Amino acid sequence: MQAVAKSVDVRSLRIRYIAGLTIIAVLALVNFFALNSLIESENATAAIINVSGRQRMLTQKAALLSLRLTDTDSGELRNLIRMETHHTVSQMEAAHRGLLYGDPALGLPGNLPPGVRAMFFDPPYSIEDKLTAFLREVTMLATVPDSELETQYYRQARIVAAAAELVDYMNQVVDRLQGESEAKQREINGVGAAGLSVMLLVLIFEFLFIFQPAARAISLEAEQLAAANAELTRLSNVDGLTGVANRRLFDDFFVAEWQRAVRSKQPLTVIMADVDHFKLYNDTYGHQAGDECLRQVASALSGGIQRATDLVARYGGEEFAVVLPDTDAGGAVAVAERLRAAVEGLGIPHAASKVRPVVTVSLGAASVLPEADGQPLAVIARADQALYKAKQLGRNRVVTEADQENDKPQEGK
Repeated sequence: MQAVAKSVDVRSLRIRYIAGLTIIAVLALVNFFALNSLIESENATAAIINVSGRQRMLTQKAALLSLRLTDTDSGELRNLIRMETHHTVSQMEAAHRGLLYGDPALGLPGNLPPGVRAMFFDPPYSIEDKLTAFLREVTMLATVPDSELETQYYRQARIVAAAAELVDYMNQVVDRLQGESEAKQREINGVGAAGLSVMLLVLIFEFLFIFQPAARAISLEAEQLAAANAELTRLSNVDGLTGVANRRLFDDFFVAEWQRAVRSKQPLTVIMADVDHFKLYNDTYGHQAGDECLRQVASALSGGIQRATDLVARYGGEEFAVVLPDTDAGGAVAVAERLRAAVEGLGIPHAASKVRPVVTVSLGAASVLPEADGQPLAVIARADQALYKAKQLGRNRVVTEADQENDKPQEGK
């Protein structure tokens, strides 16, 4: 009778052990698929945030080009501005289509969250209608003959007002998406924590009543969850194509460095860099080659900075931004020229370039001594203006605020 009883106990323990392993396996699968689904959703949200942020920048750029079109007396410069305007409009239209209908290359899913979709199509925002009207006005102004531009100030005023309204709405879209992104992050942490808690209980039960190796499974599961959270954090701060910091990390880093510079009373420099004639590069070599070109340029820019405190970020499209803490105007010129030479030194063939037979970049730099009541975004705007001047002067060169005043840009040899 004792032998029979012992046999029954072993069979019971085996059943309980198998049942425990099954429960753990089911819980692990459920946890994995739940986390995977949430991470994919978070990645899609991050992509929408990035593209929406780029739309804000392109809207401001289109409005600025419209202003410059009527402010210049040079027919050649006006033609360049018109070309840049049409290119900007095309970029905005492509990004807008990606937001609404999806774009795998940009990681856009094509199904906007209901609240954001309502902002695009429903009153009082109706971003779709306002964006269409804005692009129509910008395109029409760009096609007006030089002789009639002086009569277009009313259209120019509408463009500026529409741009301000669109930027405000896009800010609201990004704020809403960031709120949803933070909520998903909390949800991911909650799902992971809940799944881990249940599995811990099952594992402890098995450890106490069946098998000690279950304790090792607890440690492994914790490490996997930590790795998943670390990877999620990395994905939210790194540009998926180039591997450098993305626009979201740039914004956070720049604000933090501005506040630090206010306290330390040290200068802060921003460099904006743009790949010269990148659209022609894509048209000549294809978008896959264009992606590889951006990766190599980003690597060269990252290798060109020498301090761990500096940051290189992809600002949008083929444009990059560099933040240099504790760096004045003289240091900015030295670093920017080193970055320009590093990209040109890659020797990436660019037969369609109007500057060099290789890929080059134009750079604009602005330095400031931050103050508590200052405007952080103003230094970015000044660096962008310097970049625009570098393009006007022939590209593949460095222009600073001082250069604009003295009209002596640092040209690549």
